[in-house]
Amino acid sequence: MGKRTNYAALRRRFRFLFDFADKFIQACKRNSVPIEAIYWLVTPQGRATLDEVACRIHADWQAEQSKQPEADSVQTNVDLWFSAPIVYVQPKLEELERRFLIYENFFSGDKEDGEIVQFDPIEGCEAVSRESHEVTFKCVRLERAEWTNDVLDKMEHMGFRPAFYEELLGFAEKHSNELGEHSVVALGSVVAGRCPRGFAHLWISDDNRQCLAVHWGGWIWSADTRFLVVCK
Repeated sequence: MGKRTNYAALRRRFRFLFDFADKFIQACKRNSVPIEAIYWLVTPQGRATLDEVACRIHADWQAEQSKQPEADSVQTNVDLWFSAPIVYVQPKLEELERRFLIYENFFSGDKEDGEIVQFDPIEGCEAVSRESHEVTFKCVRLERAEWTNDVLDKMEHMGFRPAFYEELLGFAEKHSNELGEHSVVALGSVVAGRCPRGFAHLWISDDNRQCLAVHWGGWIWSADTRFLVVCK
């Protein structure tokens, strides 16, 4: 005798799909989204938008799961100071491949083309001096999941600014033992000309290699993320 079909579970799945479609259409109607824009979502050009929506859904869900009593959610250890000489020149692919395991999303086009992404300072950090000098760092961490803009606001309140991409690379070169099992992120630089936003982050792989990748979106950061900051 064949396996019995679970019609109740099947009905629940169809009901979810119907409810999801109905609520999505209602949201589009409330926001005066034309029908052509909805059809556009399923075209290749609409894929990036769907990815961004999916990231937002995940981030909002994570935020609900991680709600805790109000507290200062960005923590730092006052004993952990680092310094490194920084040259504000973005390395070419050959140098990066010598130092890091480069992930696919670090390339601006096809990997075979060898064109890597370029970083610009985020809004509010454009006027920071980028002359070569010795830079003092801290690593700060989250106590709970946080939105990017909230993390930046708390850094400002603590008297820090987010580190640039070049500073993250300089930190990794001199203090690779500090990368450990957690990602270290530079929020002071963003991938130029791309949406959603992309931030560089580093970590150590299981075979003890330094890995370099872009975190796209940056909607929300998990509680175990480390951020590299510079003392103002």
